[in-house]
Amino acid sequence: MEAARQCDQLFPTYIRQGRSPKRYKSGFINQRGDTVVPPTYDHAHPFRNGRACVQQGKLWGAVNENGDLVIAPLSGGSFFFSEDVAVFSSKAMKGVINKAGDVI
Repeated sequence: MEAARQCDQLFPTYIRQGRSPKRYKSGFINQRGDTVVPPTYDHAHPFRNGRACVQQGKLWGAVNENGDLVIAPLSGGSFFFSEDVAVFSSKAMKGVINKAGDVI
């Protein structure tokens, strides 16, 4: 539970790439503003239940508090974890996934 609380104190940050405000990469910072996860993702949502949904290309996956991709990009839309599960959808299937990436 402590790890989940700790990563819930990480926040998405957006670093502009070049001059266009539409081109950026996302990472995560802590409450002091220190970069914890470098900005390598196309988009990111805040942490919930120890996971943050991140976009790579057109697909969404999830990272842990270290920035490790724990759920490979599989969903066509973002998802949020609540009570350790999330609803996802892809071209091949729709369903519920747990924090380990297993389809339930």
